[in-house]
Amino acid sequence: MSSSSSSSSASRVIHEVDGFDKCDAMYDAMADIAATKKKSCYILIASASWCGPCKKLKTNILNRSQLPDESFHKAEWFVMDVDNNKAIQDELGIKSIPQVFYFDDVGKLLIKTDPLQWLKKQLGSM
Repeated sequence: MSSSSSSSSASRVIHEVDGFDKCDAMYDAMADIAATKKKSCYILIASASWCGPCKKLKTNILNRSQLPDESFHKAEWFVMDVDNNKAIQDELGIKSIPQVFYFDDVGKLLIKTDPLQWLKKQLGSM
């Protein structure tokens, strides 16, 4: 099991989560990171290295003009490669990517959404 930082733009970090065989273990690892940074929620992006829309979503999130700092820093961000986490993919019911999951601080799934709708909503509410 691992959770490591993968991408950043200045102080922006999206952590990679990889090698988990159960959602509970992944939730615990994400919640631990979010708690140490005093975040009250976390966001998981289900993605794949070969997925063009996934790469674009990640770039848009890290791009300061697309998602301002105050919005980015409200949550701790994670990305999971579905090809390396088949059990998690099945457990979360991921049928297409990219997909965005929004969790509270104890790992309760609050929202599972299409990222394009989600990003439009986030950008529209700022």
